[in-house]
Amino acid sequence: MIKVILVDDEYLVRVRLKSCVDWNKLGYEIAGEAVNGEDALGLVEEVRPNLAIIDINMPFINGLEFAKIAREKYPEMKIVILTGYSSFEYARTALQAGVVNYLLKPVIRDELEKILCDVNEQITQELQLKENIENLKLNSRERITLLKQRYIQALLEGIQPDNSSEGAEKLQLFCPRLKNAKLAVIVVGIDGLAADGIFENDRELWLFAVSNIFGEIFESENCFEISFDQNNRIVIIVNSFNSEKNNSRVDYITLCETAQKLVKEFLKFTVTVGIGKPYEGLEKISLSYKEAQTALKNKLVLGNDRIIEYEAIEAQKGIPAEPLNFRQNMLINLRLGNISSITEELHKIFNTFIARKLTVESLYMVLSELLLTITTFAGENEINMSEITEQDINISEMINYKESINEIEDFFIDIFVRLVKAHSNKRYMGHTRIVDKVKAYIDKNYSNSDLSLENIASNMSINASHLSNIFKKEAGLSVIEYLTECRMKNAKELIDRGNKKLFEIAELVGFNDPYYFSKCFKKYTGVSASKYFKTK
Repeated sequence: MIKVILVDDEYLVRVRLKSCVDWNKLGYEIAGEAVNGEDALGLVEEVRPNLAIIDINMPFINGLEFAKIAREKYPEMKIVILTGYSSFEYARTALQAGVVNYLLKPVIRDELEKILCDVNEQITQELQLKENIENLKLNSRERITLLKQRYIQALLEGIQPDNSSEGAEKLQLFCPRLKNAKLAVIVVGIDGLAADGIFENDRELWLFAVSNIFGEIFESENCFEISFDQNNRIVIIVNSFNSEKNNSRVDYITLCETAQKLVKEFLKFTVTVGIGKPYEGLEKISLSYKEAQTALKNKLVLGNDRIIEYEAIEAQKGIPAEPLNFRQNMLINLRLGNISSITEELHKIFNTFIARKLTVESLYMVLSELLLTITTFAGENEINMSEITEQDINISEMINYKESINEIEDFFIDIFVRLVKAHSNKRYMGHTRIVDKVKAYIDKNYSNSDLSLENIASNMSINASHLSNIFKKEAGLSVIEYLTECRMKNAKELIDRGNKKLFEIAELVGFNDPYYFSKCFKKYTGVSASKYFKTK
């Protein structure tokens, strides 16, 4: 709604103005009234109206004087003069004072409505124009910010800067505080930013909040540029020396420490900082950036909430990791299904990194060896890795995005436990299938008097002792016990039919010795074969 004030020393005129038209319908709200120009100026200061309708002839400050003063202080406010004079010269004087129109007293409704509609349209157009200009400014700033980020990203990726005058202009436009001198790259990672349960909007807010804090701290040196990389990390490119301070060395480690403390104090979380070595020239920015990233990755081993310099990491590269001889032990424990030994071994492996503060490069080697152990065991046991984990195990991504070495340890313990369970299930299913095959084979061949454990095992291409153990464990009785039980069931059925002699029945169910058959039958049924035969 357009705010309007009514200014006239005559009460009835103001009443007439308020009741003459439907102000709300025309897009207006009456924001206040005043009886003279002096009060009107105070009212304008208070309510900041878009339109003032004011009598030209008032005490203290008349309408024309009000218009001159108001237009100087509030040039966007529109003024309509009320006058009892129909003289053109007087009206022209009012228009020269910045008045948009005038109304003759007594006010006619149609004339007032027309003026209000004209003023409404004029104010709307001006507001729209102003909004368009602001949007253009905003879009321009956003475009420059976007182009700056792209330019800095190109430097980080090692795309050689243009050495022509146009290239110098780009550097001056996007990174005016960078000089083609010694430059170092600082990468700031928010600890826990990749954790599940953090909404994307929260991540962006955190990033901007942290970048603002670091930007304010580094502002004192005025020799840096700050942006974001493609991994949602804050990147600061800083001159090692500040030429504006007599080539004094920039103590960016102290600056980072100060920023870290402020982040912890005001944002209630921590950040870890990786710092690359300083190099001469813009073309070496990408090298310092890679070093800063490598330094930051080492928070896996060193821990969060710290500043890690690549130079310190580089010094650790000469320290070897433990010999990679754990694969055989891990495979043996996997085959045995010994989860406690597996967990203990993994804990020992990862504790070595924490105790000796080894580098991420060493960690990469060990994780690769663990992955090879996993794939070897899965392959030899025909275990589909999609049953173990939904996604492929990507060591590079793990090192980039896991927050701590303990988190990686927990991940691998979980994978190994799943492997053991999958292997156990597979063995169980395999053993069940073997037992079922043996039972089917016996059910079909029980009449063969030469049938034995060794004969059955040979037919199944399984070691006899191994088969005996599997069958006993899964079926609850031995292979020979099952064979005898099968023969007795079939013998009983044949006797029940009553059309065979006992010695014939014995031969039909695989017994060459009728006496031994009768002994087995009595043990199975509780009565001798001859006595059972007589009852039939």
